[in-house]
Amino acid sequence: MKTLLAFILFSAVATPLSAQVTHQVDVGPGGTITFSPQHLVVNVGDKVHWVWATGLHNVNSQNGYFLSGPPTTPPNDFTLVFDQAFLNSAPISSNRYEYQCDVHVGFGMTGSISVLTPGVPVLTITDPSPGATVTITVDDVTPNGNVIVAYSTNGGGPMGSPFGTALLTPPIKQLPAVTAGSAGSVRFTLNVPTSTPLGLTIWNQALDVSAEVLSNGARVIV
Repeated sequence: MKTLLAFILFSAVATPLSAQVTHQVDVGPGGTITFSPQHLVVNVGDKVHWVWATGLHNVNSQNGYFLSGPPTTPPNDFTLVFDQAFLNSAPISSNRYEYQCDVHVGFGMTGSISVLTPGVPVLTITDPSPGATVTITVDDVTPNGNVIVAYSTNGGGPMGSPFGTALLTPPIKQLPAVTAGSAGSVRFTLNVPTSTPLGLTIWNQALDVSAEVLSNGARVIV
C-alpha cells in the first residue's frame, strides 16, 4: 500500500487551475471602516478584487501570505487569484485566509476568504501552544475510511507524490492512522509537549488513504 512517506520518491507537481470567477470586496464603502462583504467564500481558481472606496486602508493577510502595500487612499485596487498554486504556496488551516486593514484593525476592520476545493479533504488545526491541547479535524474524507495526518518542521514542499502535491519537506513524521466516521469526518486531539519551543513552524497535511487523495496543507506556528 502506498504511504504518505512515499512523498520523498516523486518530483512531479500538480498544475494550477486558472481563474474562474471574480469577486469584488469594497474597501471602506460609504465612509465606513469595513470590508464588504467581510467574509467571502470562493472556489479554487477564483479571483478576489479589492477596490478602495473611501479612507486610508490596506489589505494585509494575518498569516503573512498577501499584502496590498502600505495604507493608501482611493483610487486603488488589489487583486489576488486563489488558485491551486497560491494554496500550495500559502498553506493554511481550513483554507481560510483572514486579513485586516493595518490602520483600523483595532476598530474591527478585518475580513476573510474561505476557499472551497471540491473533492479534496479539508484539514483544520487549532493554534498550538506548549502544554496545550490541539484539535485536528479532517473533513470530506471517505466514510469509515482511514486517514493519516503527517507533519514536518522543515518546510512545506511542494513536491510530487502518487496522491498529488505534497506540501511537506522531508523528513516527514506520521501520526497513527485514524478511522473516519460515517459522515466522512475525523476529529481528534493531541497534547503539545511543554518543551516545544515558541515560534516553531509546523507544516501539516492529511491523506485520505481509501481515496488516495491529499488534503490542503496547514501551516501553524507554536
